[in-house]
Amino acid sequence: MASFVVFCLISVISINYASALTADEISFFKSRTHEEGNSGLQGTVSVETFSETLVLKSNGIPDHDTGLFDGNPNSIDAQTYEFTVKKDPTHATSSSCTPMGPIGMAVNGVAIFNPYTSECCDAGMEEFDLLDQCHGHPSPRNAYHYHIAPICLGNICANPSQILGVAFDGFPIYGPFDEDGNFLTRAELDECGGMETRNGEYRYHVTDEFPYIIGCFKGDVIDENVLRRMQGVCTCTEVKEPCTQFGDRKKRQIQKRAVDSALEILCSQTVTVAPTTTAPETTTTRRRTRRPRGRRS
Repeated sequence: MASFVVFCLISVISINYASALTADEISFFKSRTHEEGNSGLQGTVSVETFSETLVLKSNGIPDHDTGLFDGNPNSIDAQTYEFTVKKDPTHATSSSCTPMGPIGMAVNGVAIFNPYTSECCDAGMEEFDLLDQCHGHPSPRNAYHYHIAPICLGNICANPSQILGVAFDGFPIYGPFDEDGNFLTRAELDECGGMETRNGEYRYHVTDEFPYIIGCFKGDVIDENVLRRMQGVCTCTEVKEPCTQFGDRKKRQIQKRAVDSALEILCSQTVTVAPTTTAPETTTTRRRTRRPRGRRS
């Protein structure tokens, strides 16, 4: 009887702490056929499966329209991304901060950055007018990336949500709806921006609120390049208040109202779909084109 109880406890622990990407989730990692306008390149992305790890590779080129970035000294160039994550991620003893640079990868191979500017301000609010229509922009290393919800992914508003990417602790990143079809708010998620499903599988969810995608790593990071950027104290662990990086407070208030409702408005106008086992190729949502200006992180 005692051995049976121990077996059950081990089974429960495994269910609660293992959230390996399924074959269906991995099938979403692909780049739609699209020549990116700034670089003239086609995006590439792949996931290689090994016994204990997954290796994520991409050139970081988005598979959707991008902004013109007039006045921005940064451009969009191909990257040589290769990141290793646990195949069966587990919760760390304590959560860890997210460093500058890539902290996850979207299903189209584009890097996901943390929610901070170079001076620890709220990137979603402070840089909203400097992002393109798909919520991305290039870094000083010419790497196109997302700080907030990547709204041009074809399945961003699928309800219930589908996978949008993976964090570098191995846990998946899902859209703004839970498994029952409820639109999530920040208050319903933990400190890192995630929650467990009824089956005990942990996943992050994008929201309209800071930290937007990932606030901290819930699991163990094993990639050496990411760990190197996490050594010591992360550059930013909380939002700098007041933020003086961009001046104009009135403009920031307007941008906060915009970012606070962007995802909810988009998904309320988009027909919801049942989950499928493959990523949709296109989206019919029409979006306004913006021309970002200025150097950004």
